[in-house]
Amino acid sequence: MAKNRVPDAYLEDFCFLAQQAAEKAIKAVLIMERIGLPYVHDLARLLSSLEDAGNDIPDAVWKSVELTPLQPSLVTREPSGPFPLRNTRPQSGSLRM
Repeated sequence: MAKNRVPDAYLEDFCFLAQQAAEKAIKAVLIMERIGLPYVHDLARLLSSLEDAGNDIPDAVWKSVELTPLQPSLVTREPSGPFPLRNTRPQSGSLRM
């Protein structure tokens, strides 16, 4: 187990942020390549989407899939697919009291 050399810092936070950064970077490439964007946080699935579209994924990038279990929203968010975004903020004059 890694030892923390930074007082008051949680290694779990750094791992979570590393997973988030990897996920956002992969999704940015998916968007740039005009590949369908899966609504998942699983880095292996995201990289597989890139690979299925004919992109070569370096071994060093594949190692990022080890970060996926560190993503707590894998269970709590987006359980069954894409959901349309809605403007939940009421328009001016739309509320009557």
